[in-house]
Amino acid sequence: MVFHSKKENKKYYTSSPPLNKDLHKKKIQIIDLKKRLIKGIDWFIKAWDMLWDKHGNPIHINSELERKFSDRIVEWLDLQKKLRNVLDYDRCIYGVGFDKGFCPSHSPVKCDGCM
Repeated sequence: MVFHSKKENKKYYTSSPPLNKDLHKKKIQIIDLKKRLIKGIDWFIKAWDMLWDKHGNPIHINSELERKFSDRIVEWLDLQKKLRNVLDYDRCIYGVGFDKGFCPSHSPVKCDGCM
């Protein structure tokens, strides 16, 4: 924003106006949800490797890990729904600013921004 001082015949530049409080709150929520979703993907990758042997056969069938994996998928999807439907975020959770990110190719789950 530019202000002109007639008295001194100078232009003064200020930083952009402060963010609307609701917009700021929304940005904080988006950042928080993206971090939680990324942390979830990291966990899914580690857990996925423990659920399958090197030949692609399932191991730990009906195990605590398998139940936890299923429960966490539901929680992860709920967080993603909030990010997409409530906060209107449509890019990949790995994106920064306007840069397009991508979920890891070896992840058993992908965000809706990559689908």
